[in-house]
Amino acid sequence: MNEFIISELLRTDGYIPVNKALVRELGLSNAVFLCDLITKKAYFRDNGRLEEGWFFNTESNRERDTGLTPKRQRTCVMKLEKLGILKQKRKGIPARQWFFIYEDRIAEIIENHAKKKIEKIPQKRRTSQAKKGEQDRQKSNNMTGQKDELYNKNNIIRINNKRECESEKNLSYKKPFHMKKEKNISENLIPDIKKLEDTMFFRLAGKIIDILSPYNNIAYTMPEIHEFLSSIRTLVLDKKVSEDRIDTALNWYSNHVKERFTPAIHNGQDFYNKFTNIEDAMVRHNLRLDKKKNKTSPKNRKPIIPKS
Repeated sequence: MNEFIISELLRTDGYIPVNKALVRELGLSNAVFLCDLITKKAYFRDNGRLEEGWFFNTESNRERDTGLTPKRQRTCVMKLEKLGILKQKRKGIPARQWFFIYEDRIAEIIENHAKKKIEKIPQKRRTSQAKKGEQDRQKSNNMTGQKDELYNKNNIIRINNKRECESEKNLSYKKPFHMKKEKNISENLIPDIKKLEDTMFFRLAGKIIDILSPYNNIAYTMPEIHEFLSSIRTLVLDKKVSEDRIDTALNWYSNHVKERFTPAIHNGQDFYNKFTNIEDAMVRHNLRLDKKKNKTSPKNRKPIIPKS
């Protein structure tokens, strides 16, 4: 199991991932050399070519994969053999260098490194961390207790209110005038203003979309429709623009949307920003019509009042 875990953890395919713990314990060259051998062993294992845990790797192949010179490779082999991580032998014709890796020894080195890392943490820091964790747990428990206490208080108040109401039912006394409930008839006669406003906003937004969809050749999505609704709501509620005023502007806009000097609208923000521009365009259009009428019928032309 250790053999499989270590080989999967440290093997390399196309690149060499090197474990930091091995670098600190063995040195960079030895760690790179070992990780490359673990990758080669995994290759032999996956292809069913391991011989009782032994595998071979040529010196030139190792130099190509790791960049380590033959002399440096021999130094790495001696170091790893001395630490009990590696075993080597030569066999075959021609003779090849075979290796055997002790994964248990590698796991032991990594485990010892982790223990050293923990021991390096100052005792004061570890104590403060433990104390902080205890404080957090106590704070959480206190908050839970406060919530329970508040919940119990609310229940007590609710029960007391209920008892008072029941006692009021049993006692025959007249409630003050301001506490009397109004008749349901008057409530039914009052219109739901919010529903009326929403209906108005939807109607105006639908009118804008009916004008713009054929002109822009766009099917507006729900977020864009909501943007038109929001702009109309802001104009009516915040800017105090009446429904008739928006209707008049839209009626004119539907007839003149394709004209050259008509403001272009693409979304709800455009309609909000350019509403007054549409009204200005209406005024200019009416002035042009009046000017044409005056030119065609001089008798009906109004006298020009000179500026003072």
